[in-house]
Amino acid sequence: MEFGQSLSFLNACVAIGFTVFAPLASYQRQAYGADRETTVSSEKNDPKKSSAENNETPAATGPKSKKDESRLEEVTPVASAAPEAPRWNLLPFADSKKPSLIEKAYLDALTILKEDNSCSRFFGGSSAIGGLNELVRRLTPTHLDRLIAVRMKGETSPVRDYLTGRPFRLFQKTEVNLSGPFFRGNTSLYEARIPFIGSFPPNTREARVTILLHELGHVLSTADKQWVLPDDGNDVSLSRKNTERVIDACRDQITQIGHLSFERELIGARPTVGQ
Repeated sequence: MEFGQSLSFLNACVAIGFTVFAPLASYQRQAYGADRETTVSSEKNDPKKSSAENNETPAATGPKSKKDESRLEEVTPVASAAPEAPRWNLLPFADSKKPSLIEKAYLDALTILKEDNSCSRFFGGSSAIGGLNELVRRLTPTHLDRLIAVRMKGETSPVRDYLTGRPFRLFQKTEVNLSGPFFRGNTSLYEARIPFIGSFPPNTREARVTILLHELGHVLSTADKQWVLPDDGNDVSLSRKNTERVIDACRDQITQIGHLSFERELIGARPTVGQ
């Protein structure tokens, strides 16, 4: 073969080699680049990576492009705010499947007070629940005159709720009348009439929660160191006025409470982190 022909044959072989191997080299570089991007993204998100792996010094790859920076920003997790501690405790029930009338009225009152509404604001917000808990905890069933729903008497003790710092007072005796409007209604024409609680018939869900809220008003103090409701003692007229003040502030919440089931209230009343 002559020299000129040999040189032409050699050039043809070189050209064929570039044609075959250049795309393969290019594909390998693209694959390496894709693997490098995926690794960076996954390292920012994978909580299982050890600290040693995350602290390895990466190979120098030159300055990051805007595309790489935006990818890193997109996968960076956002820290959530620290949850708040619960602001009240829920009293335990003797049997949550068969709650007593007192427990149901307590749950109705708590359901109202834990929300931001006109009734809750009248009592100073959800911080009133601490006073409600102690009021209900001390309720002792007894038999009194039919006109009486709850009677608090004796010396008082100042108390401060440890969760909220809210001050209130406790009476030496707190009695709920088994013969009064909390438990009894007007079912017989031959017995003395039991009074309504404002506009609510006795022995109804609305009457019972109103009774608890009325008594709570005698327990809680205001910012100016007055009681939410003034002492009414044996003053029937003042007691009725105090009840009307409660109903004026809480009418919407009291009338709507009847649409909630006990089971639903119980789920919502359990304090959870973030409330």
